[in-house]
Amino acid sequence: MTFRVRHPSLTAEQISLRLGMQPDHSLTVGQPRATPKGAKLEGANRDTHWSCVLNADGARDSAVRFESFLAKTFEMLKKHQAFLGEVSRTGGRASLFIGLFLDANSGFSLEPTLSRHAAELPIALDFDVYPPDVAV
Repeated sequence: MTFRVRHPSLTAEQISLRLGMQPDHSLTVGQPRATPKGAKLEGANRDTHWSCVLNADGARDSAVRFESFLAKTFEMLKKHQAFLGEVSRTGGRASLFIGLFLDANSGFSLEPTLSRHAAELPIALDFDVYPPDVAV
């Protein structure tokens, strides 16, 4: 799961300071564009993009239930609710990017309490579902 913040005017440094977290990846508005390998591109970044990978108990643990990890993540982010609201009110967006890698038909439920916590923060849930590889 990756915690992401996008904003049209805050810098990555400002986001890091407000959250007390360091990003795994960031781009700051107004800085020259570049490829992931550092090659220069034309133009400047239109927005700041800040992202931090979140792991269950600091490790990638597939045994941790998704719903439980999401609840713990919301609890951790609750102390940043005022800042996340400010991000949203000033044209930005905070989200959790959640990649689901499936081996077979699978599912999960988001209980109303989890959905309410996401809305109160406010933070979007972005799901990317990866189906199993199918031999042709």
